[in-house]
Amino acid sequence: MSVDRDEAVRRVHLAAMFEHAPAHFSVEPERFGLVTFNREFARLVRESYRVDPRQGMTPDELLPPEVAARWRELLTRALGQGSFRADYVMASGGQEMLLTVSRLESDGRTLGISVLAVDVTESRRAMRALDQSQARLAAIVESTQDWVWSVEPETHRLLSFNGAFAACFKATAGVEVREGMVPEELVPADQAASWHELFARAERDGVAVSECPAASEQRTLLVTLNRLESQGQVFGVSAVGKDITERKRAERALAESEARLRTLQERLQEDNIALRQQITVHHGPTTVLGRSPAIAKVIEQAKTVAPADSAVLITGETGTGKELLARAIHEMSPRAGRQMVTVNCAALPAGLIESELFGREKGAYTGAWTRQAGRFEAADGSTLFLDEVAELPLEVQAKLLRVLQDGRFERLGSTQSVSVNVRVIAATNHDLIRRVEDGRFRADLFYRLRVFPIEMPPLRVRPEDVPLLVWDAVCSFSQKLGKTIDTIPAETMQRLQQHSWPGNVRELRNLVERSVILSSGRTLSVAFEPEDVSSRRPVTLADAERLHVLATLERTGWRIGGRDGAAARLGLQRSTLNSLMKRLGISRPRS
Repeated sequence: MSVDRDEAVRRVHLAAMFEHAPAHFSVEPERFGLVTFNREFARLVRESYRVDPRQGMTPDELLPPEVAARWRELLTRALGQGSFRADYVMASGGQEMLLTVSRLESDGRTLGISVLAVDVTESRRAMRALDQSQARLAAIVESTQDWVWSVEPETHRLLSFNGAFAACFKATAGVEVREGMVPEELVPADQAASWHELFARAERDGVAVSECPAASEQRTLLVTLNRLESQGQVFGVSAVGKDITERKRAERALAESEARLRTLQERLQEDNIALRQQITVHHGPTTVLGRSPAIAKVIEQAKTVAPADSAVLITGETGTGKELLARAIHEMSPRAGRQMVTVNCAALPAGLIESELFGREKGAYTGAWTRQAGRFEAADGSTLFLDEVAELPLEVQAKLLRVLQDGRFERLGSTQSVSVNVRVIAATNHDLIRRVEDGRFRADLFYRLRVFPIEMPPLRVRPEDVPLLVWDAVCSFSQKLGKTIDTIPAETMQRLQQHSWPGNVRELRNLVERSVILSSGRTLSVAFEPEDVSSRRPVTLADAERLHVLATLERTGWRIGGRDGAAARLGLQRSTLNSLMKRLGISRPRS
């Protein structure tokens, strides 16, 4: 019973497989009458020929006459040949079928014929599309002027190549290219090694790009290689070589032209500095100009402190641009949306400073007919710039200290406190430490203001910034006066750089404005007044030292070492001179 049950189960499984297989049927060997068929076969016959198949039906009963004749030929062929495969196109719908026809026999006796029909319509279409794509790709590869070839892994033997690849080697090296050749058979040994290395890199990394000599040393290729792989297995490297000889020649010609142009510009610079051709004005924040290490340090300090609300104390000589730096800090700060309020402490009478800063109530003093808000209230939520803060009277300094500490003050003539949120930036050209020692400035206020000190360098210690400032002033005053100035003689610019500028940037701009007024053509004519020339004498020992080092460097063409170098002329070691230049803020001008 167990054997019978197993046999029954096996038959059920076979029947299920038969029903879900592609179209399948079998016929007896004489009349070709149907013996068995599955559901898919019945569906195809029903949809194509409007016939419901039954056991025993012959081809003539199932199919139209011409179709039945074709099937009889196939079945008859199976009786004689045994088994074969054939393509068949359904008359209705154009479906492409792959037929597997097999003769069924036992003990030398033919029992029937089995036919399995698989629908291969989509796969055949895909294969035809693939063949067409490959044909088009082959045509493109063959017609291109680029080299196209592929090699097998490790040995790097040629697998395929196009006509351009073969033609180049034949024309330049007399080599008939054929499949299986290795790089040593195509190029000299030293080049072959580089080819092997390039292929190996593509195998390892997946992609490689390199410039290589072609078969002829006169040409250059840009080679792009890609690893060929499938399911993790590398089966070669494809390569495309584009001839970039002309491009390389053009690049060399361009480089030579640029070198010649630079030479011409250098010659021109000896006699003339042309506007925007010889000098590029490098702007810092807002109107702070300069490219020297000294001014670069100041700009970096301003950028650092701007986002904070900390008090800033700007020191420096008159005319160095302390107010411009204060405006730059304000414009880079979160308070930039409101206008900065400026107070020149030196320009206000001592009796009015307190009311100007903190405001007054009506009747606070004789002549105070109305109530007036002070500068601190006007600067609420913004920045208050106190220029020449050293000039504040001591009694006002005490009130200013309280505002800085807790943000509160009283208007003159009032007992009510006013709260404000003000950031204070102060500036002075005085030595505040000396004033503290002399009792003319409160020490506690000094330290409250000096949370973040910045010293504006005088113009005499940054002569490399003079051309930038001169051109900026020339552009400004030329536009204002309706003139066109686009040339400054090199000798004039050199004299401007050598000037000590006791009045700093303010003096420079005044001199340029006067010179623009006096210039009649497109060339700036600078007339140095006697007081300008006499002020070239250095103010301090450090200034004199800096000017002497600069003059020596100029005379030696900025050559530091060697027998005739600046170090030897100054009686210093080369390392000592480098340290001295760093300390004095001296750097070689950009060419």
